[in-house]
Amino acid sequence: MRYHVPLLAILIISSSDLYAAGKGSGSVKDLMFPVINFVILFGFIIFKYKNVISKGYKDESIRIENLLTDAAEADKQASLKLDSLTSQLNNIDSVKKELKQQANEKLNAQLEKINSESKQKISKLKEDKELKFEQEKSSLVNHANSKILDMVIEDAKSIVVADKEKKKITEEKILSAIN
Repeated sequence: MRYHVPLLAILIISSSDLYAAGKGSGSVKDLMFPVINFVILFGFIIFKYKNVISKGYKDESIRIENLLTDAAEADKQASLKLDSLTSQLNNIDSVKKELKQQANEKLNAQLEKINSESKQKISKLKEDKELKFEQEKSSLVNHANSKILDMVIEDAKSIVVADKEKKKITEEKILSAIN
């Protein structure tokens, strides 16, 4: 700071001489004073704020460095993800074949199950049909036997009622069977 005051004084004195030398004639010397003032003003501003600006640039460089580090990490993660997806896409045909094979195995197992259940139902229906047939047959035979027996009894009654001697013999046989 001690060197700045004499330098500033020299600049002001020389600039006033330069300003007086040009006398507003439109020469380049007329612009020297404003240029010197501009340089002094911005030199002073830069000198005063150089630490703030330097700190801002350092902070910004650290932020950019962090962004670049994060971007590199994200790029690495994306590259790994891309490699993973690429390998999955390359293996998609084998996955398709495996899924088709599993689906066919499940379908075949289901068809076998349905076939065995159908065979069991058919055999059960056959057994039920045979049992029902035997029951109906037995019922019809019993009914026919009952009808035949009723007819025989009716015929025997009519024969016994018509013949008195047979009636007497029949009554004796029934009484002897009861006693």
